Amino acid sequence: MLQHLRSSRAPVVRLSDKLPHGPHELDGLRVLFLDRVRVIADPVAVDDAVDALDQVHVALAGFDEPVAAFTDSLAHALALYSDETVTQTLEPIERRFCIAAGERLLADFSRDAGQPMVLHGDPWIGGNLVATSQGPVLLDFEAVCVGPREWDLSSLGEGAGPHGRPSLFERCLAARSFLVAALCLAQPGRALEIDEAATCHLMLLHERMPR
Repeated sequence: MLQHLRSSRAPVVRLSDKLPHGPHELDGLRVLFLDRVRVIADPVAVDDAVDALDQVHVALAGFDEPVAAFTDSLAHALALYSDETVTQTLEPIERRFCIAAGERLLADFSRDAGQPMVLHGDPWIGGNLVATSQGPVLLDFEAVCVGPREWDLSSLGEGAGPHGRPSLFERCLAARSFLVAALCLAQPGRALEIDEAATCHLMLLHERMPR
């Protein structure tokens, strides 16, 4: 993916030209050497994040290797909710709600998932989308998938709503909370912020789930 983006002008972190960029194997992990970017503390405005994301989407449009559908991550999340040995801290009533929410979201997306395109998959501000002196830059393309533009917009939060199709964006926001809560619930006690994110996104799922 980064090799494909290397010659583009998209605002992404670049593969290193100074070191053999790899991938290299280290303790069973695949490692790449990338150009150093100087991250600054300034927050990235949503409009600037959307602009950077759109530039990356244009660059990704020519990527023709097989890419998973964004709904695959939702199906994985549904499996986590359904397995009591994995999401052990989930109360039975909440488990039933989450399973029903996931089934409904997947059914809704099967009927209308917007215009499919290659996406970053998880461009959250401050994590995989960072501020630099040259402007916002995207990194960590581990969640690349095919789906509607609104799926990437949903990772930017509610402020990105005006940039997408309202009904689809709202559904993607609900699906984003469904996914994040599942991933956090599957690793209880790993870190306080992960437990807090699970609680927060479960609450948001109740609020965002379309009626």
